[in-house]
Amino acid sequence: MTPLDFTWIVGLAVVMLAAAAESARRYGDWFAPLTVFVGVNAGSLALYHLRLLGLNPVSPATHALVLGSFLAFLAGTRLAAGRGSLAAMRERIVPVETSGLDPFFLLTGLLSTVGWVVALAILAATHGLGVIISNVWMLQNTFQMQFIGYLNLLGILVAPLYAIRRASGRTGPLDLLLLASSVLGLLLAGIKSYMFYAALSALLAWSACRPGSVRLRHVMGGMGLLIAFFVAYTAKVDVFVADAYEGAGGLGELTFLQRPYLYIVGSWPALESVLHGLADPPPRLGFVVLQPLWKILGEGLGLIEPIPPALPFVHIGVEGFNVYSFLGEVTYDLGWIAGLAFSGLLGFFSTKAYATARLTGSWRHALVYGVVGFGVALSSFMYAYRFNVMVLLLYVYVIGFVVLRGGVLVDRRRRG
Repeated sequence: MTPLDFTWIVGLAVVMLAAAAESARRYGDWFAPLTVFVGVNAGSLALYHLRLLGLNPVSPATHALVLGSFLAFLAGTRLAAGRGSLAAMRERIVPVETSGLDPFFLLTGLLSTVGWVVALAILAATHGLGVIISNVWMLQNTFQMQFIGYLNLLGILVAPLYAIRRASGRTGPLDLLLLASSVLGLLLAGIKSYMFYAALSALLAWSACRPGSVRLRHVMGGMGLLIAFFVAYTAKVDVFVADAYEGAGGLGELTFLQRPYLYIVGSWPALESVLHGLADPPPRLGFVVLQPLWKILGEGLGLIEPIPPALPFVHIGVEGFNVYSFLGEVTYDLGWIAGLAFSGLLGFFSTKAYATARLTGSWRHALVYGVVGFGVALSSFMYAYRFNVMVLLLYVYVIGFVVLRGGVLVDRRRRG
């Protein structure tokens, strides 16, 4: 680590503190979308400057683009909040509006349970349960079966729903059972982003229901648990990844932390490659931001040639990498101006979701914020608003807002 690296670390820490102070002033809670976006991106870039792996240098131009995305996000949050503020709500907590929450939670938990039970039964009948247990890595590519996999995907919503129920004081033994079932299903899916999604969206939904209750120790403890999960996942499921990297720097002996570190900071040298035109061009206009549309038209309806499932790899130093962060993937797709514009749009819509959840106390809006906020919480790594997120939002809006609010599954007289 050079003096310039140290200067960047200090500067980025100041930026993070400024974002937290702005959130506390405007919303009466430091843990708002602005803090999350700036915190994860600035924190990730600061960790890159520790130089714990032999990664390619990141130029001043890339740093300037990242700082520009912070300003764009801030502008979006200001537009979303208007001239008002949520700070006045610091002195009162809006009670969680729970009408329809019980049937929605029960339905979601049961659907996710059906999804993983059916998938496991099919795989056990095909391969034998003993083969699966001894080769658990095979679940990563076989468990999320077509159509059935979307039922298991709904298990992501169970954790934030449980957090909302805890905030409303409505949890019981059945809630824990459904939560455990959903977690088991997400683990069996072998897709680590599912567990990250469930945990982060639960934290965000809780923060919307109980502003001021999230402390720095909670965030740091959660990050520690997620890293521990990542290490265990890599050892048991991602068994074909590299065990160690040359030029490991400060992680030369701690090989089990090398891959988590690479995932946390690797998007910045990848963005550097994108800015210099070292990645293959997008196969179709809007390859990243219109991915749900291309997936429906391609793999779903067969009207067009299916697009590739992942972005092209670029060399970042120790290996190839194909995740460029929220900012980087939009930049790769549409250019750096669009990257800044989408950062502003993310700030606007995530803050709108957060403010609506705070002001209404509605569990539905808290859940929507948990789903949308996940993309903010993982913005230092990737653009998250792809087909699976659209499926979750569609389910929440159709069942939570239309069916339940329309009195189909709940008595109209009991609606709040």
